[in-house]
Amino acid sequence: MKYIKYILLTLFIPIISCDYEDERLDFLSDEENRPSEYYAWSNADTASAVEGNGVTIRLSSIWTLSTDDTSVEIELSGDAVSEIGTDITITNATTVAGGDPGNINDITINDNVISATINNRDTLTSVPLDLLISVEEDGVTDGDKVLVFTITSVSRDGSSLGAGDNNGERVTKVVNIVDADCPSDLSGTYTSGNSCFSTDSSNPDIVETANNGIYNIDDFTGGFYAFAGAPEVPAVLKDACGNLSIDDFVAFGVLEFVNMTGTDNGDGTLTITWTEASGFGNGGTPVTCTTTLILQ
Repeated sequence: MKYIKYILLTLFIPIISCDYEDERLDFLSDEENRPSEYYAWSNADTASAVEGNGVTIRLSSIWTLSTDDTSVEIELSGDAVSEIGTDITITNATTVAGGDPGNINDITINDNVISATINNRDTLTSVPLDLLISVEEDGVTDGDKVLVFTITSVSRDGSSLGAGDNNGERVTKVVNIVDADCPSDLSGTYTSGNSCFSTDSSNPDIVETANNGIYNIDDFTGGFYAFAGAPEVPAVLKDACGNLSIDDFVAFGVLEFVNMTGTDNGDGTLTITWTEASGFGNGGTPVTCTTTLILQ
């Protein structure tokens, strides 16, 4: 009985497949009743990209009759246009089913117009165009901005295709660029100590540079290395919306500072936890301490 069911199933599947393919071909050949082919933005009219991150937007068609390339032009506008190529990059992020490489020729951007060619391969299934908008933090509190993508031309073999859906919508996609740079004001003279030795202390100055949230600090260790004749270990301190950090570096050719993070506590005090990885002066064992700074 099991084998009879298997034979019937194998006979039935080709019938289903043939019926589906016949219906698909009927739809594609019915020029009078089928909807016109068009390319439009997928999903909502707006998207958001926070500085330090990115967002992907998709241009696609519901179907296509051709395996020939489709040429697309997209006009860029909005008050974030001036940052393209510096803080904002736009790249092809298209992949197709199965994770194959994207089928889009390298996109070009000239005079605020994106030009791309969609390669529909050897299938009648439409291939989308995915654009990745990556936004870097610029260290400047300059507010939110917008980048507008408007489909201005879609063509194939010299013939124009529809831009936007059958209702004339989804021609424009607005990407909100969200400013992640918060105002920062840490400048001043501080009293500081560290959690490793209660007798250590220093009075560092924190001075802001020309970039918002970037400071020079005279000493972030709370005077920890006074015993070695280095009462101050200077560094560059970064403040990202109250989250403090110092990039890894080597001081005086021997002190290997890593994992330096902290917080602006909002009450005139700062805390910075740091590790000296070489264990200088500690028998080679790494030292981890927390420095507390109090604004004078």
